[in-house]
Amino acid sequence: NNITIDGDTTLSFTEDVGKRFEAYGWQVLEVKDANRDIDAIRAAITLAKQETSKPSFIKCRTVIGFGSSKEGTHGVHGAPLGAEDIVQLKEKFGFDSKDSFVVPEDVLKAYRSKATAGATLEEA
Repeated sequence: NNITIDGDTTLSFTEDVGKRFEAYGWQVLEVKDANRDIDAIRAAITLAKQETSKPSFIKCRTVIGFGSSKEGTHGVHGAPLGAEDIVQLKEKFGFDSKDSFVVPEDVLKAYRSKATAGATLEEA
């Protein structure tokens, strides 16, 4: 997300992590907008699963604090969002602003299904 607690990462970090993993012999895939482009994330995961001769690294470009009034700033890195910003975020993304913590039923069901499948695989 290119942000540290002190500001932009260019202040203290210049490494190209994708190039480092390429040098290790990994397949490197990039998702340029991991905040919005869920299809690109799915496609990268599919490609990573198809590559069986070497490990894969998926580099996802994100924006810290996506959707908040502090989006893209170091102000969201080391401090909690304010109550008003949380209400605005919940409303922006279709959640009830009065609920303190909610996992949508379809998401909960999907995760529970994966947990059950994982437990079955571990027992095998």
